[in-house]
Amino acid sequence: MSGRAPIVIVAGGIGSGKSLVARLMSDYGAAVIDLDAIGRDVLRDPDVASALAHAFGPDVVDSDGRVDAAALARAAFSTPEGTETLNGITHPAIIEAARARSEALALTHPLVAVEVSAGEATHERYPWSDAVVAVVAPLETRIARVVARGRQREEDARARASRQPDEATLRAWADYAIVNDGRIEDVEKQVRRLVDVLTGFPPGARRASPSDVR
Repeated sequence: MSGRAPIVIVAGGIGSGKSLVARLMSDYGAAVIDLDAIGRDVLRDPDVASALAHAFGPDVVDSDGRVDAAALARAAFSTPEGTETLNGITHPAIIEAARARSEALALTHPLVAVEVSAGEATHERYPWSDAVVAVVAPLETRIARVVARGRQREEDARARASRQPDEATLRAWADYAIVNDGRIEDVEKQVRRLVDVLTGFPPGARRASPSDVR
């Protein structure tokens, strides 16, 4: 990573608060990249839309050939196989776009945080990253947060959570963990400590056990 700032993957399951952690990192100067936003850009690619329609049926695109995100989510996330198919079609383009943006921003910012969902948030998937940060919280807390937002029914939130890696798996993948199970002030303290570690240590000296952040 010589000549550029650290690039970190910020991963968490549904309702974990990974967006909060990424936003707090931005308060310390980090450039934040939302993989979901990149994904929405990728869905506008006509070739991707065509591949998704072929895989999931014509109902996932509208009359103009544009992807209907809600219909795609219902079709893709209803089974593990559907989720795997969706990822196989979209992830290569998403990850390449994230790499290019991350490496460019790492030349002009002290830190780059790439916000991703929980699925396979490993160094192998993002070999250009320097660390993986897991954002974790108890399942019931996460479900309650999602339902309170009014965007998903409880059964839908639970179904999606069940297809994501559990906390133990996320911690095993991660270099660091942020625990978001209480007050926002506690999360802020953890993020401040983590940013200090990430921006203050040379390459190869940053890895620590997840419990070190809290």
